[in-house]
Amino acid sequence: MMMRTLKGAVGKFSVSFGNMVKSGASRSKFLFKDQFNIERQLSFSALKIKGKPFTFRYFVYFSVLMSALGIVVTYVTTSRFSSLNLPALVIGALVGFIGPRWYLLIIDGRLNRKVSSEVPQALAKITDFARSHANLERAVMEATEELPRATRKYFQQAWEWRRVGRYQTFPEMMYDLGRKSKNPTWLDFAHMCLVDVTLGSSDKIAKLRTLQSRSRKKFLAGKVERKSLNAKLLKMALGYIFLFAIWFFESFIFPSLGVYLYTTAIGRLLMASVYITFTFNAALFTWLYYDS
Repeated sequence: MMMRTLKGAVGKFSVSFGNMVKSGASRSKFLFKDQFNIERQLSFSALKIKGKPFTFRYFVYFSVLMSALGIVVTYVTTSRFSSLNLPALVIGALVGFIGPRWYLLIIDGRLNRKVSSEVPQALAKITDFARSHANLERAVMEATEELPRATRKYFQQAWEWRRVGRYQTFPEMMYDLGRKSKNPTWLDFAHMCLVDVTLGSSDKIAKLRTLQSRSRKKFLAGKVERKSLNAKLLKMALGYIFLFAIWFFESFIFPSLGVYLYTTAIGRLLMASVYITFTFNAALFTWLYYDS
């Protein structure tokens, strides 16, 4: 009887939480506001659970689970001698909650970088088809299946959304694709699509070749910038490894030296600040490396 009641309560909670997810999607200013992008990134990531696609609802459940795990990890690493570090626990819960979104951002950034590397090849393929078709929309439609792999994913999804009515015009589709891939070359191409009817065949081919050359230069410049970021990441990682070594030494080797970290206000604040600076630096690096 008790187990039946417990299962019923769990079922009701699951339904209520699911309804909250749906109703909150149009109101929240943090996670749910970005539902459209999360669903797009989940479809590109090909994540699965028990063989089924990882849906937005599963994503929210997993975020809550990771938040609980973040609390546990923070409790183990910051709470000793019957002393709780509440600021660190809050930070751990927040980091755990946004961790899955962070992971999707990295996956999306990697895909966008791949798209950037494929732009010259994709434009070359579109240029080939533009020689045979009067307008760019038909040329892009015919070229889509022959585009490089990552770029083809974006274009196939864009054409599907165009088919179901999310885009009214071809230039609108291309502008949205450029924004989602965070690639300025595709935004320039979208602008070219707006004036497609005013361009002659030779002008169209010349502009496509110009975009192709410009995209190659931008990609090479981005590779140089990422090398600089990699060097900064190594320095940051070494600094935090050193901090971890100090924490481990004072917590497990000679706990009498590190007792102040758990029992004094300054010590707890110091440990919380390490969590804050690590989260800030990791977020900044992720944004610069994947999302900027």
